[in-house]
Amino acid sequence: MATRVAIRSVHLVYDPEVLAAIRTLEATHTDIEDQPIDLSEDYLRAGADAAEKRVVQAGYRLGAILSALVD
Repeated sequence: MATRVAIRSVHLVYDPEVLAAIRTLEATHTDIEDQPIDLSEDYLRAGADAAEKRVVQAGYRLGAILSALVD
């Protein structure tokens, strides 16, 4: 049961593009930490969009905290 949950978690957290690159490195016995992974422009753009949304959300949370401190 725990193994199935772990496998599902990997597929939910990691993009198939990242998983494929890691599997290729593992198959060639390449040290993953020493080898950069080339990611597509689409992947990088999606990551930048997600990061921007998270920064905006954090700004709203910070604003709410600061407003509560002032009131």
